[in-house]
Amino acid sequence: MSTPEVDLVDVARDGRWSQVALVEVTAAADAARAARELFATRPKPFVGVISADLGPDLPEILAALRPALQEIVCFDSLTIVKPVPGQDLAMRALEELGFGQDFVFTVERLEGAVDHAIDTLLAPEHGGWEGRLVVVLGPTEVVDRARRHLTAPA
Repeated sequence: MSTPEVDLVDVARDGRWSQVALVEVTAAADAARAARELFATRPKPFVGVISADLGPDLPEILAALRPALQEIVCFDSLTIVKPVPGQDLAMRALEELGFGQDFVFTVERLEGAVDHAIDTLLAPEHGGWEGRLVVVLGPTEVVDRARRHLTAPA
């Protein structure tokens, strides 16, 4: 993928409104371009919904998104032959990738992770999170599944 597109999906729940950015990312350069585009149009910190589907470039991808990336919600991988549990990814984020325990969360399924991030940001106190925009990052399969979840009729 040469230029990642940032696709914004409007989400309305319980009389509140938010947006979720969907970004196809397969390499650190993609993430850096997407972060620049996001910050150019929405200069606010964000919550990343991520999985090990980002592959071996995951540390570089997350580094490219910092300091805008404040919290991460990890979920089980979708595209890897030997699936990686979201809990394993969360532990890696804590031990190797420089995230503190107050900034890493785990929800097993992608849809649950997206809902958790949205619901937290729509709560009156934002769950104490610094992020103000949900960003789903991943390969095409992850982004497409998140889009279907967000746009399917209730």
